[in-house]
Formats: sequence, C-alpha cells, structure tokens
Amino acid sequence: MEKSYIVKQISIFSENRPGRLAAIASALRDAKINIFAFSIAEANGFGVV
Repeated sequence: MEKSYIVKQISIFSENRPGRLAAIASALRDAKINIFAFSIAEANGFGVV
C-alpha cells in the first residue's frame, strides 16, 4: 500500500527583486517548513511564489 501525505500550499505575493526568493526560503527554513516544489508567476515587477 502506498503512503499518503497531507500537503499544504501557500502563496506569497512579493516584489520581483534580487534576494527575495532567498529571503522567503530562509524564513520558511527558520519556521521548519520544507519546500517540496515551487512555482513562480511574475507580472509588472511583482510575483507570486
């Protein structure tokens, strides 16, 4: 039998500038949140991670 996992999803609205993704990843790490995958959509200088 396969294992089942509960997966939670969050969306973060952020400025599109150098270092923002690293800062977000660091904050998630500090909160002991593991990242299994991510997707980024960008428009007009802002993005959703």
